[in-house]
Amino acid sequence: MRRSLQDVLPLSPLQEGLLFHSEYVGDEAVDVYTVQTEVELRGPLDVPALRAAAEALLRRHDNLRAGFATRALKDPVQFVPREVELPWEEADLRAADDPDAEAARRLEEHRWRRFRPSKPPLVRFLLLRMAHDRYRFALTNHHILLDGWSMPMLLRELMLLYRTGGDASALPPVRRYRDYLAWLGSRDSGAAQDAWRGALAGLEAPTLIAPRADRAAEAPRWLDFALSKTASAGLTAAARGAGLTLNTVVQGLWALTLARTTGSQDLVYGVVVSGRPPELEGVESMIGLFANTVPLRARMPVDEPLIGFLRRLQREQSALLDHQHLRLADIQRQAGRGELFDSVMAFENYPDGSAEEPSDPSADAPGRVRVVASKMRDAMHYPLGLLASPGPPMRFRLGHRPSAVTPRLAAALRDRLLRLVDAFLAAPDLPLGRLDVLDDTERALVLEKYNDTAREVEDITATELFLRQAARTPGRIAVETAERSLDYARLADRSGRLARLLAQHGARAEQFVALVLPRSPELVETALAVWQTGAAYVPVDPTHPADRVARLLREADPVLTITTADLADRLPAGLPLLVLDAPSTAAALRVLPGGPLDPGELPAPVGPQNAAYAIYTSGSTGRPKGVVATHCSLVGYLLRGSDQYPSDGRSLVHSPVSFDLTVGALYVPLISGGTVRLASLDDEPVLRPGEASPDFVKVTPSHLPVLEGLPGEVSPTGAITFGGEQLTGRHLRRWRADHPDVTVYNVYGPTETTVNCSEHRIAPRDPVGDGPVPIGRPLWNTRLFVLGPGLAPVPVGVPGELYVAGAGLARGYLRDPGRTAERFVACPYAVGERMYRTGDLVRWNEDGLLEYLGRVDDQISLRGFRVEPGEVEAALAAHPAVRRAAVVLREDTPGDARLVAYAVPTEPEGPQSTPPSAPPMPTEQILEHLRRTLPPYMVPAHLMELPALPVTPHGKIDRAALPEPSVAGAPAGERPAPP
Repeated sequence: MRRSLQDVLPLSPLQEGLLFHSEYVGDEAVDVYTVQTEVELRGPLDVPALRAAAEALLRRHDNLRAGFATRALKDPVQFVPREVELPWEEADLRAADDPDAEAARRLEEHRWRRFRPSKPPLVRFLLLRMAHDRYRFALTNHHILLDGWSMPMLLRELMLLYRTGGDASALPPVRRYRDYLAWLGSRDSGAAQDAWRGALAGLEAPTLIAPRADRAAEAPRWLDFALSKTASAGLTAAARGAGLTLNTVVQGLWALTLARTTGSQDLVYGVVVSGRPPELEGVESMIGLFANTVPLRARMPVDEPLIGFLRRLQREQSALLDHQHLRLADIQRQAGRGELFDSVMAFENYPDGSAEEPSDPSADAPGRVRVVASKMRDAMHYPLGLLASPGPPMRFRLGHRPSAVTPRLAAALRDRLLRLVDAFLAAPDLPLGRLDVLDDTERALVLEKYNDTAREVEDITATELFLRQAARTPGRIAVETAERSLDYARLADRSGRLARLLAQHGARAEQFVALVLPRSPELVETALAVWQTGAAYVPVDPTHPADRVARLLREADPVLTITTADLADRLPAGLPLLVLDAPSTAAALRVLPGGPLDPGELPAPVGPQNAAYAIYTSGSTGRPKGVVATHCSLVGYLLRGSDQYPSDGRSLVHSPVSFDLTVGALYVPLISGGTVRLASLDDEPVLRPGEASPDFVKVTPSHLPVLEGLPGEVSPTGAITFGGEQLTGRHLRRWRADHPDVTVYNVYGPTETTVNCSEHRIAPRDPVGDGPVPIGRPLWNTRLFVLGPGLAPVPVGVPGELYVAGAGLARGYLRDPGRTAERFVACPYAVGERMYRTGDLVRWNEDGLLEYLGRVDDQISLRGFRVEPGEVEAALAAHPAVRRAAVVLREDTPGDARLVAYAVPTEPEGPQSTPPSAPPMPTEQILEHLRRTLPPYMVPAHLMELPALPVTPHGKIDRAALPEPSVAGAPAGERPAPP
C-alpha cells in the first residue's frame, strides 16, 4: 500500500472545514461542495485524445489524485496515490427525443453524485455528444481539491494537452501544492491569532441572516443580476479615484446591505480570500485549493461618510492580509464564540476564464476544436452567498438556500445592493445613517399606508366623558364588588362632593394628588373626584414596601395624598394627607353639595391638554420615573376602546390602579355605560355564586395559568385582551379551546404611549400558530415607525427600533425634563411632532402586522410590569454583603419566566494570614432588604451567590453564561403573582 502512495500531506484550513462538512452531513445528504464546470465544444473532436489529455492532467497535478483520511488519526491528512483510474463517462445523445433535456438530466446526476473523500480521485469527467460537431463536456470535482481561481487554468491546460496528444513537456513546470502547504506550516499562528483577536474585539453577537435555518445540506437557488455598462464603468472609476479596490467597494456596499437587513451596525460576514501569498513564487499559476473563508467585520457608525467607511474598511482588511491563512475555527475562538456568520461573499477576480491559450493565433482556425461557452455550477452550505465578478459589466450571483432565505428576501437584497451602488455613485460623502435602501413604494408602505389611522376625536376631557355617560344611564350599576355597588348617579354625585373638598385642599389643574388606596369603589370615586377638580392623580400601590411608597411620594411631590386610616401610619410624616374614612372627612363632606362642579367652582380652567394621571415605572438608573398622560392622549384611547370592545357590559378589573393595564379596563366601561366589577383573581371565589360572567377582561399572558385554574365563569364571554408581555399561540391554545367564542386582542404599548398603541385582533376560531402572536397595527391617530440607524425607516421584514408618534403620546416624565428629552424626540416624518423611543425591537411582517422581537437594551417585561435590571442591581448593591450583582430574566421551564439575581459577596475586612473560609452570603437578609425596597414583582425569585460574574472576552458581563438556579441550588424568593 505504501509503495502505491506518492505523498501524505496535511490539509489547508479550508480543506479541513470542507472535509468536516462532507463527513458531518452523511452519505445520504446532498454535498453542496460538489462543483461542476461545463464547456461547450465545437468542431471535429478527437474523443480518445481528449480522454488522454484528462489522464495526463491527473498525472501532472498530484493534488488532483488526492484522497482524505480521518479515521484513527489525530489530525486528518490527504494522501496522494501514484496512479488513479480516470473517472470518464461519455454518451451520444444525437438520437435522443430531446437531446438538451437528456443532457441536463445527465449533467445534474453527474453533479450531485456524492464523492467519498477516502476514495480518490475526487474528480470525474462527462462528455455528451449533442450533434455532429457539438459537445457538452463537464468536469465535476469536490471543492476540497480546487478553488475558482484554478478552474480557468485547469481547463486551459486540458485543451493544451489535448492539442499535444497528452504530451506535458510543452507546458511550464508544475509548482506543487505541497509547496503551498509547507508555506502554511511556516506561518506564525500566534501573531495571526493576536491580529484576529484585536479585529473582533468588542463584537457583541454573530450576524445571522437565517438564525433558525435548518443546517441540513440543500442545493441553493441563484439570482443573477448585473450592473449596466455605465454603472460598471462609473463604479470602477469612482473606486480608482478614491484609492479603493473594486473588491473593497463591493464588500462595503454588501456589508451595508446586510446591515439594512439585520438592523445591526456592527456585523460580520464571511469573505472568500484567494489565499495565494505573493511571496510564494509562482503561486498565481498553482492549481489547488488556496482560498480560505475568513470573517469581515464592518462597523458602521451613522455619522461616518460612506467614502470614509470604505477607506477604513480597506485599511482594516489590509492589516489582516498576512493573517488570512488561519483556520476559521481558530479565528472564531479568538472572538470568544462559535458561529460568527451564516453568509459569505466572494469577489471572483480570477485569471482569464478562457480555456483557449490567448497567445495561440490558431485557436479559431478551421478544423480546430473551439470552446464556445463555459459555465460553473457552484454551491455552498451557507444560507446566503454573494458572488461578484468585475466584468465588464459587473455581474453578481446571489445564492440562497430556499428553506432559509425566501426568493422575496433574495430579491430585496439584490434591490438594496443596487440602490447602495447608486448612492455611492451619486453621493459618496453621504453619512451612513442617511443611506436609504427603500424605494418610493416601500417608503410609502411603512411610513404612510401602515400608519393610515386618522380618526376624528372629540376635544373633551375624560371627566366630561364620564359625566355625560352618568347623565345617560344614571340607574345602571357603574362599580361593584362582591359586597356592594354604586350606580352612575351615586358615583357622579359622590365624586363631585369629594371634588369640592379636594379643591379646598389645593387640588387644581396641573397639580398632582397621590392615591394610596386599596382596590375599592372609593378608589374609583376618588380618581374621578381628582379629575373633576382638574388635577391629575398619582396611584401608589399600598401593598408595595413602605420605603418604595415613601420614595414615590417624594418623587411625585403631590399637593395632597389621599389614603385610609389603616394605611396612613405607613406613610412618611409631613405629607398633606386626606384620610377618607376619618370622621373629620365625613363631617366636611356632609356640608358640601354633590354632583358635577360648575365651571365657576373650578380653581383653574381645565382642558384636554391638562394632565390626567402619572403612573410610575421602573427606571434604569435605579430611580423610578412617573409617566404623565394628558386627557387628550387618554380620551382617544378610551373612545377607541369603547368602539372596539364589549364596553357596555361587565368588565372584570383585578389589577392595581398603579398598573396602566387597569386604565382601559376601568375607564372604557365607565364612559360607555358598562359595569366595572372589582375583584382579585387570588380570592376564592372570584365571583359570587350565580354571578354572571364578565364580558371583558384585560390580563397579561402570565394570567393564563391563573384563569385556567379558576372556574370557567371567571373568564370573559365577549373579549379578552392580553398585554404587558409577549403572548404565544402555544400558551393561548388551551384557553381558546375552552372558550372558542371569545375574541382575543393582543395589545402592545409602553406607559409612555397611554396604555396601548397597537393591537392585533384574533376573531373566534381564527387559526393561530404556536409562535409569538403579532402585536398588530397602530390604534387611532397613532403612527408606528420601525427605524434603523439615523432614524431611517427599515424595509418590511427587517428589525428596527419602534418609535411611536401621534395623539396617544404621554407628555413626558414628571419633574424630569432630562429623561423626557432623551426619550421623546422630534419626529422627522411630521413637522412639529414628537415621537417616543420605545427601546423595543420589532419588524413589520408581510401582512402589515408588527412582530415583537425583544429589547435593544436590558429592560425586562415580567408579567406585564416593566423592570429595569439596573434598578434591581442598584438595590442589591446597596446591601453591605453584596459587592457586585447581575439580574436577568430566565425561562428555564416554558411559560415560567422568573427574575434571577446573581451576587458576588463582599470580601472579608481586615488582614488575613490564611485564605479565609468565607461564610455563606446572607441570602435571606438580602432578600428581605429587597422586599423592603422594591415592589414584589421586582424581587428576584432566586438569589444565587457566585464567586465572580462571568465575563465575555471583552470584559462585559456574559449574561448568557450565568448558571441555571437549579444547578447552583440557591434558595429562592417568592414568585410574584401577575398584577
